[in-house]
Amino acid sequence: MATNAGGERGRAIAGINVTPMADIMIVLLVIFMVATSTLARDSTRNLPPAANASKKPEDRGALVISVAGAQTALDGLRFDSPEDLRSLLTARLEAVPEGRRLVFVKAEQDVPYAHVDRVVSVCREAGMEQLALLTAEPLSP
Repeated sequence: MATNAGGERGRAIAGINVTPMADIMIVLLVIFMVATSTLARDSTRNLPPAANASKKPEDRGALVISVAGAQTALDGLRFDSPEDLRSLLTARLEAVPEGRRLVFVKAEQDVPYAHVDRVVSVCREAGMEQLALLTAEPLSP
């Protein structure tokens, strides 16, 4: 226990010494900062397998945009960039009645998400009302 160096010698200080508590909090903060930066390095995530992959959107005449590598395709027509897709997609969506403008985006697992995000942005600009991202079919047992 700390003592007062003032007039009355030997008398105990009534206050709590918070220095050890502050030291512990700083050490914990450093530990959590290091642990968080270590966990954030592995940001690769795999999509879960689809539970209801038996219904294929291609069978229902839906608009399916395929994203593979650096190429984007709609109904077999390949585009070098998602922006080239905009005019065709706008024309196709105008033919669909309002409330039913659904677009499926099917991307390969190795495609960077930034490329998929650009495709989604083009779909929004073209007049899409609903978006569905397709995942891989479940593996057979």
